[in-house]
Order: sequence, then C-alpha cells, then structure tokens
Amino acid sequence: MSTAADSNAKEPTQEEIHRALSSMWSLFTDIMRRAIHIIHRNQYYSLSSLPHDLVLNCLARVPASYDPTLSCVCKNFQSLVLSGELAQMRRYLLAMKDYPLLCVFNIDSTRRGWKTFHWATFNLKEKKTSPPKSVDIKTTQNMFTCPTVSVGSKIYFVGGSDWDHEFSSGVVIFDSRSGELSKGPSMKVARKGAGVAVVDGKIYVMGGCRIGGCDEDQIEVFDPNTQTWEVGPLGPHGKITYGRGHKWNEFREAVALDGKVYGMSFCEGYHTIYDTKDGTCENLEISYEYTQRIWKACVINSLIYVFYHDIGLMWYDSKEKIWRMVKDLCYDVKWHHMVECNGKLALLKKDSEEKFWCAMIALDKVGVDIHGRVEWSEFVLPGDGGPYASWSCLGLSL
Repeated sequence: MSTAADSNAKEPTQEEIHRALSSMWSLFTDIMRRAIHIIHRNQYYSLSSLPHDLVLNCLARVPASYDPTLSCVCKNFQSLVLSGELAQMRRYLLAMKDYPLLCVFNIDSTRRGWKTFHWATFNLKEKKTSPPKSVDIKTTQNMFTCPTVSVGSKIYFVGGSDWDHEFSSGVVIFDSRSGELSKGPSMKVARKGAGVAVVDGKIYVMGGCRIGGCDEDQIEVFDPNTQTWEVGPLGPHGKITYGRGHKWNEFREAVALDGKVYGMSFCEGYHTIYDTKDGTCENLEISYEYTQRIWKACVINSLIYVFYHDIGLMWYDSKEKIWRMVKDLCYDVKWHHMVECNGKLALLKKDSEEKFWCAMIALDKVGVDIHGRVEWSEFVLPGDGGPYASWSCLGLSL
C-alpha cells in the first residue's frame, strides 16, 4: 500500500545519478592509488596478493587485447580471464564512464570589447543535439584564436591576443551546465600560440611567450578546483628546450600522455615534450610538411592521433618514432575536429551543404597497424552560413 511519502518521492535526476557514479569512480581510483603506493613501498607485495575484487578492478582497466599476456603472469590472473569475471567488470566500468557531449561553438566580435559565444551540444550516447544558444561577455581577448581545453563540463580559453594583436594573459571560462561565460584568474605571463593540455585535472601552459622575455621558459599550471595559477617545475637546466627558427615557441596543437605534454610546433618541424613530474624536456623532430598540415590532435588508449589536412588520420608510433596512417578509412579533407570517446574517436565535419555531421570511429590494432571502422554517422547541426560558419568543438563530461 503506497503512502503520501511514497507518492511525493522524486526519481533521481540524471545529474544526481552522475554525481553518485562519479563518487564511486573516485573511491575506486583512491583505493587503487593506495594499493599501488603500498606495492611501491614494499617489494614483497605483488598485485596478485591484493584482495580479489581490487585485483579484478585493476585488471579490468587493461585493454582486452592484453588478456593472453595477463594469463601468462600467474594462475590467479589466468583464472580471472577464463572465468569471464574480467569481461563482466569491463562492461560494468564502461557503463559507468561518461559519454561526452560534443560542444560545437563559435565566437563573434559583435562590437569592440564584446564577444558573443554561440554553442550547441551533441550527446554522443543519445545522438541528440540541444537547441543552439548564445551568450555575451565583455572582453578584449580573441577567444576564437586562443588555445582551448575542457575540464569536466567547462571550457577554458587561455591567452591568445587582444583587439590590438597584443599577447594576452586572460582566461575566459564557459560553464556548459549554467550556460555562463566568466573571466577566470589571469596567467602570470601573456601568451599567444601556447601549448595547452590537461594532466590529472590541471591545465598546463607552455610556450607562446614573447621571444627574449625573462619568462619565456616559464610553465604555468592552473588548478580549476582552487582557481589558482602556479609555476610548473623545470629540469636541471632551468629552461624549456623548444625547437628552432620562426615562431619556435608557438604551438599548433598540444596533448597530454603519461604525465607529459606534447606541444606540436606551429611552423617548425618539432614536438616539444615536457614532463610535468620533474620538468625535464626533450624534442622530437618531425617532417616539416607534416607540421604545416596539423589540424587537430587527441589521445586514445595511450596513442596520439593527429588529423592532417589533405593527408588524413595518423597515429604516432612511439617505438619507431614515426607517424603511420590509420587504415581502412575513406579520408575526406573536410573531416576537421575530433574528440576521444571511451576509447573511440568522434570525428566532426561540415559537408558541402554546410551541415555538421559526427562519425564514431572504432580503432582496432592489428599487428603494427591500426584500422579504423565507422560505427555510425549522425547529423548534428545545420551550418546555414550563420554563426557556425567558422567553428570549433571540444568534448565535455555530462
């Protein structure tokens, strides 16, 4: 028999469910960190000596392609692989993951000192687009040309230039949940063409400083939780080793992998690789032709993928230190933006009719090659030559 209290009970909202799952995820992550810390401190511990559920949770984060290797480690691992428990845990963790929103946006300069931010979001799980919206903000910062990164449900516009093409230290933050634009704490150093990437939830900014300035080697780190900037570590030489030549400390793209920031040079044929742990730095020389054609980059399953204009999708083979083509994809030069989505690649393009389309690409490793497979392609948004005539996009958490 139902009661008045039962009838007044509300179903949990999607946001409440997401927060609960996020809390569970944080708990799992914290337990794993502590377990790994114990193993590092005591050489007599091994992963297999930990509780069964914790071992299962750890191994479920290893790609299934490594199951044959796991089976050879010990009998305990072999039994987990053969029992099907590992596959079941992987399915559970996948269900907990966020399916990101694809945020398509553009910025208009309606009048001096003001910007209009136009945006719409495409839910990659439900394949639905939200109604387009707009919001204004008073700023001289050129938001469209400055580097952008996302952390959770927010987009950060970092540095760039102002109306007078001067270097900017400004930061603008877009909150996709509230639909608000706000100014964030400014950097210590004005930058244009900086390499910006997210490592462990913090935003790392390198390069883009005035050449010859006293702060050109300074790395800045922004903590979204405390809303503060700090100076990042530098190696034993106390400086960053960039490439050489014209615009030597400016970057076209930057990504994060294994605690390192990979800055892809704007004009010269170099990658600058900065280790966020100890500040050490190295350079990787690449073809000048490739450097000129870099469009967008992202990291999927610990591999760097770059879409090269007029070439197609390529991935970086860190063992051979060369770029390889992703095979079996029909390359369309209009594919532009890409976002990682639970181990897959979401590609966004605008077609000849100015319409936006999103394709979900599965990436399968076969030997030394990676093959791409289109799982689905969906209409996202009409371009119509309106506010989205020039556009960009990023992935956001739900």
